[in-house]
Amino acid sequence: MDIIFSLPYLLLYLFFILLAIWDVNNRISLNSLRALECIGFLFFFGLRGYVLSDASVYYYAFQSEDNLFDWGYGFSFAEYTFEPGFRLLEKIVRAITSEYLYFQLVYSIIDFILLDIIFRKYLKNYALGFVFFAMIEGCMFEINLFRNIKSILLFIISIQFIYEKNLKKYVLLNIFGALFHMTALIYIPLYWILNKNFYKPVILVIIILGVIIPVLNIQWVHLLHLDSIIGMRYVNEVTDVTVSYNVGIRIIERVAICMMILKYYKQDSNSTIKIFYNIYVLYFFMFNIMYEIPIFPSRVAALFLPSAWFICPHMMMNKRLLPLKQSFFIVLLYGSILIMSTYSKKYAKYSNMLFGVESFSDYQDRYNSSI
Repeated sequence: MDIIFSLPYLLLYLFFILLAIWDVNNRISLNSLRALECIGFLFFFGLRGYVLSDASVYYYAFQSEDNLFDWGYGFSFAEYTFEPGFRLLEKIVRAITSEYLYFQLVYSIIDFILLDIIFRKYLKNYALGFVFFAMIEGCMFEINLFRNIKSILLFIISIQFIYEKNLKKYVLLNIFGALFHMTALIYIPLYWILNKNFYKPVILVIIILGVIIPVLNIQWVHLLHLDSIIGMRYVNEVTDVTVSYNVGIRIIERVAICMMILKYYKQDSNSTIKIFYNIYVLYFFMFNIMYEIPIFPSRVAALFLPSAWFICPHMMMNKRLLPLKQSFFIVLLYGSILIMSTYSKKYAKYSNMLFGVESFSDYQDRYNSSI
């Protein structure tokens, strides 16, 4: 680990915190705030070079793609693994340029537009959304979950249709999200679940089990012989599972958020924030209790984690659990620790088009030497 690799991510986080302090103290207009958030977001994500692990996957996919005006057999979506919405966007950009880094820029512009919509729609303090985005896996989502992030953000937009009881718009928007990542189809049946009031004793049981099971490494799926039902494909993964990623400071974070949800659940039962509470409880269940089956913590749980980007600002500003100065200090300290521990690896080395980026072959050599 080398802390210097995390410094660019930390600077972005500090920039977002500074804007949030201005926002909370009414020192900046909303339009100016949105402009600065846009500049910071696109400077960091849109102009990035080859960063983290998935750049190689999408680089090759983009370079092998025909452009929009090639309508031969190569345009057939059926012969590729990526979803049609993602591939169509690739083709549109390929019609303009063959440079992969500009494809990242276009993708980041779209993501910022979607983030701007959801933070203005659901948060009282717009800038805090970007703070918790950067603190709770947002950078990883934006850089590595290249296709997922679109479907996740579209789902968050569709939450308003759950509250408004508009099934048609909810389903259509998530089907559109599935054009970028098929996991968005998981959201559709949740229409009938997320607006329900979860029983607080059930939430409490989930919290208790979500601590005991990973901490004691209780492999309940294996003990109950459910691995044979799940399928042989997962047996080795289930029996050889480790819980290093599930025990530590992050489990404290997850339990703390769940306890706040438990405390204020009834008070907020008639607002849209309750839907985010329910989504986070599903995340906690998938990550902490279903951890033996790797697809749940690594793939399914990620679909629900962004609910924390809305719950944490709500607790910080609407509930005022602590004075604002203390709240910002804790967010600054904890977020900095998380970012430094997450991005202090060689493959996280950041580069920017404005200052020069390494070649793709150099990136591959660096990444291969760091794993």
